[in-house]
This record gives sequence, structure tokens and C-alpha cells, in this order.
Amino acid sequence: MRKDLERFFNPRSVAIVGASQDLGTISGQPLKHLESHHYRGKLFPVNPKYQEILGVKCYASLEALPETPDLALILINAARVAEMLRQCGRKGVPYAIIFSSGYSEVGGAGVGLQRELAAIAGEYDIGAVGPNCQGMINVADRVFAGFGSVFSSDYDPGGVSMVSQSGGFGFSVMNLAAKDGGLNFRQMVTTGNEIGVSSLDFIDYFIDDPQTAIIIGYIEGLKDAHRLLEVGRRALEKRKPILAW
Repeated sequence: MRKDLERFFNPRSVAIVGASQDLGTISGQPLKHLESHHYRGKLFPVNPKYQEILGVKCYASLEALPETPDLALILINAARVAEMLRQCGRKGVPYAIIFSSGYSEVGGAGVGLQRELAAIAGEYDIGAVGPNCQGMINVADRVFAGFGSVFSSDYDPGGVSMVSQSGGFGFSVMNLAAKDGGLNFRQMVTTGNEIGVSSLDFIDYFIDDPQTAIIIGYIEGLKDAHRLLEVGRRALEKRKPILAW
């Protein structure tokens, strides 16, 4: 698993694959939110249907990008994601958030599709987050990479970092804690079905992050549950409390 998660949370450039001019849709919101929160890096919308979105040049494919982005947001139909992830691998993209649903959570053919994504991510050493997730927010560096009403709000940066397998639950906790409880967040990430970077990987990263004082996790299932003890011991050594459900 890739260990350079600072590159994930604070990417120098972001490709939005499947970006839409309909800014109210799931595929239209991420570019809108990154722009409205004044993301400081480069933005590369990717969709052969458009020349530009929000005044930002739109590219026909990942291969056409002038440089390799640190992070790709994949917002396309589940059946097309495998080929797009391969394109990310060939381009050398280190991290990808797969928002698409229709995988192991629906059973049947979705299980096979998810296994294919995991194999591709492993083959190309892509830090894959998701699928079936809602994205991430790095409040401190103004990276609002996802969709939903919470991404429209402004937040003051704080010392809390959270990982949640459920986007709806996790972002609700962040919003309520910050707006009603005065508990400000630094980073919030959702992991969905976890084919690559896991909840424990993110917690491990938060332990070593000097700007994170409190770690929160909402975990629905673990592939390596025994590792939770190791992670907990590391947190105790660093005197960083972990609140987990």
C-alpha cells in the first residue's frame, strides 16, 4: 500500500474524470466545490463531451492531460471504471477516489467488478479509495474533493481527523461537530468498499500527522482486524486518542 498519503490529502493537481457541466449532479459537484473553496492546485476536468467547464479547460482523456495528476476523481458508470483505472495506471496517477457504486454492496456481478478493480490497483500501485464512497475534505489546505451538501459549507481548520466507511454518517458527524459543537476538523475521508487504502491505513497516517490531535473512525468491517491492536498501541505511544465506532 502506498504510504505517501500527504500527497493524497494535499494533491498538487486533480483530474475529475467524468466531470459534468450540470453542477448539481454527483459528477458536476466536485469541480464546483474545488473551485468555490479556492483549491490552490491545478484542475483537469476530463470528459470528451465538453471543451470547458466553469471556465476550466476540459480534456478528452487522461492521456491528453499535460501532466500526471496526483489524484484522480473517478465519477463514471461502474462498468467503465476498470478501463479508466487502467488508464490511471498507465499515466502513473498515484491516487484515485472511485465514487461509483454497483460493486460488492449489490452482490452478483458487482463482486467480480470490484475484484477486477482491486487487481488493477495492485498491478499499477495505485492508492485506490472506494469504490462507493463520497470523497474527502482537507479543510486546512482547502481540498474539497467530493459531493453532497457538506461540501458547500466552509469550515475552520482544527485538529480532528476522521475516516469513515460511510460517507453519509462521517460527513454528518463532521458537520454537526464543527457547526454545533465547536470541534473543528483537519481532514475527513470516506473509504466505502475499501479495495485499496483502508480505514486502518488512514488512521496510521493520522497518528504520524503532527497537526492531528484527535482521531475518529467509523468502521463497518475490517479485513485485518488484528492490526487494530497494533494501530491502537501506536496511538497510545503518540498520546493521540482514537474514537471509533
